[in-house]
Amino acid sequence: MGNKAERHRAIQEIVRREEIGTQKELVERLRQLGFEVTQATVSRDIAELGLARIALGKGRHRYVLRPRTFPRTPTRSSSASSASSCGTWTGEGTFSW
Repeated sequence: MGNKAERHRAIQEIVRREEIGTQKELVERLRQLGFEVTQATVSRDIAELGLARIALGKGRHRYVLRPRTFPRTPTRSSSASSASSCGTWTGEGTFSW
């Protein structure tokens, strides 16, 4: 079922509404909706959509959509001391670099 654009729309809707923490969970959910996908396909989709995987605590994670206004590649200020290029979830719908 569905082409790439339909699958991407479905993924966006799933991660908006559900707590999906692994690619395996996303593959299973897409299959329930009738999409014939592999983990490799979902992995590429996640990268193409720019999804972020955030920590919820106690070993739990969740994929989230990044706001469109943010760059795909984090920028560093000269005062940044962290070696990490990952964003930080600041809570209540906010994702910061």
